[in-house]
Amino acid sequence: MEQEIQLINDIIVNAIAHGADMGGSYEQNVMGLSEAMNRWIQEKGLQDSYHVISSSRKINDSMGYWPTLEIAPMDQQGESPLEELYHLQMNRED
Repeated sequence: MEQEIQLINDIIVNAIAHGADMGGSYEQNVMGLSEAMNRWIQEKGLQDSYHVISSSRKINDSMGYWPTLEIAPMDQQGESPLEELYHLQMNRED
């Protein structure tokens, strides 16, 4: 299961980077992505062991680290609460 979760996390960060430029992703759809990830966790029966967190993941040496959401063990905390990321996204001053 750990390998499957790592593959999903890699897909997510690469999808975010795919839809962005080097300045980062403009619309991460934080709550929609989090809800979809949580539905997958529920479907797999992993809700007591895993949750969705915010993090930074390295894509490769040339692209560096990108802000993302990922599936993590319950004892691992995110870099910031998902609600805070959602608020920042919805209240950006472009």
